[in-house]
Amino acid sequence: PSTSEEASGARPTIAPTTTTSAAAGECHDFASRLNVHPTQVFDNNHDADMFGVARLRLCTNGTLTVSTSFHAGKTMLIATHVHLASTGDGTDGTGDAVINFCGVNEPRRLVDDGTDYTEDCAGWDENVASSQEGVRGAVVAASLRHMFLAERVLDIAARPEMYYFDVHTLGSFKRWQGRGIGACRGPLELASR
Repeated sequence: PSTSEEASGARPTIAPTTTTSAAAGECHDFASRLNVHPTQVFDNNHDADMFGVARLRLCTNGTLTVSTSFHAGKTMLIATHVHLASTGDGTDGTGDAVINFCGVNEPRRLVDDGTDYTEDCAGWDENVASSQEGVRGAVVAASLRHMFLAERVLDIAARPEMYYFDVHTLGSFKRWQGRGIGACRGPLELASR
């Protein structure tokens, strides 16, 4: 949902909570403040002012959800996911996707890590905003070679600074010839009550 802060163009704040229930397994809430990555500074970048916030709930039983609010972008959102930075730096490092959320599957996955996206990303509205609530996540199959889902969730909780939320746009995809460089990103933070 939009807030007056978001409507005025102010940066949204992060205020998620953390809970655990027996039915959901061990759950952890995370947040990510997203901004345009420095690699996205190029002429005619229609998404150069993009920013947003992602609020994630990741549970050891496989329940993975994200709610997002993005602003000031213009080209189609084609993929969102959590990455593990191979450099250990979720702010500036790069690495493979470990959880997919929304994105383009048909006619083909533009950002293809071998795992389908769970739904299409919302388009930009008349206020140049795109928001989605409760988008289900899918563990990237290739990441399961390294650790099971429950272990991944616990690793993200123990080392959130090594992970980042990444958003790919069609404009960025075309600029970088499909090399998987996200348009807007931010490190994960473990949310507190």
